[in-house]
Amino acid sequence: MSWQSWSLLFLATVLTSASGGQGATDGMSRADDLPKVKVLLFDFVSLPEKTQKQAQDRVASIFHKAGVEMEWAPCSTGEGQLTLFPDCTGYKEAASVLLRILPPARQKANTDAAGESMLSSRIVNVFWDRAQKESARLNVPLADMLAEIIAHEVGHVFLGPNSHSPSGIMAAKWKPRDLIAISQGGYGFTRQQRELIQTEVRRRQPQQTASGLPPIR
Repeated sequence: MSWQSWSLLFLATVLTSASGGQGATDGMSRADDLPKVKVLLFDFVSLPEKTQKQAQDRVASIFHKAGVEMEWAPCSTGEGQLTLFPDCTGYKEAASVLLRILPPARQKANTDAAGESMLSSRIVNVFWDRAQKESARLNVPLADMLAEIIAHEVGHVFLGPNSHSPSGIMAAKWKPRDLIAISQGGYGFTRQQRELIQTEVRRRQPQQTASGLPPIR
């Protein structure tokens, strides 16, 4: 092998180790080390498969940028079928969240909110018809609207009460430009919110709960 060929081979090896090989290892390590939130999804409105997938991907992307991985567990809403879904029969970790997509008949009448979070029980409710209305009012794709409502309410679970911010995913009231920026991969959680969410999820992960899943009403 000529000196020039050996030099090129050596350079390629160094570059691969410094970028591709090492980068891939570091990336995998970082992904493995990220705190994880498990979302138990109870879909009472039979979301279109495409809408559900797009919304889940969007929520996962928002939280990934916050340094948290989302794991989704589809759960049956049929009576007596819950035991067929072992991932949905109880809270295995305190970082789990129960997400319910609710039809109008099961929504609260005393609020116009498109979603709510019950912090102590880690239940997030999304009101489907109001999500559709907000999507139309703000001219935002329905899957993005759904994802941003979910991300906002799950954010409350880990940030606690009184955790609204002037802008971003935790704004109390969104403006069209906010949602467009979020849906295009722009601002979501603030740096402080990201740090708080990571800390809280990590704190909850080792904790095991003996109680079963809250009743589905």
